[in-house]
Amino acid sequence: MQTILRCAAVVLTVASVPASAGNDSSRVVLDMAAEATALSEFCVNWAIDSVAVRRFLRSRGVSVEGRYRPIFGAAYARAHEKVWRSGNYPAACDNALDLYGPQGRQVSGLVRPVWNGACADCVRPETLVGY
Repeated sequence: MQTILRCAAVVLTVASVPASAGNDSSRVVLDMAAEATALSEFCVNWAIDSVAVRRFLRSRGVSVEGRYRPIFGAAYARAHEKVWRSGNYPAACDNALDLYGPQGRQVSGLVRPVWNGACADCVRPETLVGY
């Protein structure tokens, strides 16, 4: 039953995004931000850096509000569902670091180490809320 409800939620989210909700470049930007957010949630010692995500979105003239909110939501749901279905959570974290970590191949710095007192520039978890 839980699987059916999750699938229905993803389908409804994706179906509610109008085709003209954003141009191709804004969709790509939102897809990357959503994927980084979703994949990082499967990491134990890494988290999304909301300041870096805001900076990344702002530099490309996109924000997660208005007509862009459902695009982000659908992309986030797709990325999360893909990992959930695979059940390979360590690989999801590896992908988050490979694509969006400090030396990320797509957008570097969107995923950062969670603050544990070991590094001077790590962000405390309470500052990693929302964007």
